[in-house]
Amino acid sequence: MLSAVTRPLSKQAVRNGLAGYSCSEAILVTYGPEFGLTRETAMRMASGLAGGIGHSKGICGAVSAACLVLGLAVGPSQPDEVFARQQSILLCSEFLEQFAHINGSVLCSKLCFKSLPVDADATTIRKSGIPEQLIRNAAELTESLLATV
Repeated sequence: MLSAVTRPLSKQAVRNGLAGYSCSEAILVTYGPEFGLTRETAMRMASGLAGGIGHSKGICGAVSAACLVLGLAVGPSQPDEVFARQQSILLCSEFLEQFAHINGSVLCSKLCFKSLPVDADATTIRKSGIPEQLIRNAAELTESLLATV
């Protein structure tokens, strides 16, 4: 499936983040429906990616969700679709590289806690404005890469 995103949605993704969605939820709930997912399914799929996957402070949820969106756009629907799988991997790799260049890392531990205490709670993190910036960056980069397919 080629990109179904025909209008900029990054502002909606940020609004979702401000409304209380986690970074991963904000991305997948915004873009998933463009590829046939219901908002409810997108929300459920993304919920465990929050806080760097299961609050492990690993790969940023916005990054993980963006890679899911890129997979929805170009990934295979059958195991023998090797080209589609390669295209999905290449797009995700490009996303990771560019996101890290823009933000300094893809790890939640370095993104959200670079200027906050390591034991900061979700409320403190949200008040910092960091999640909204990560959501914005992930959304804009996702749209930029989708425009190339």
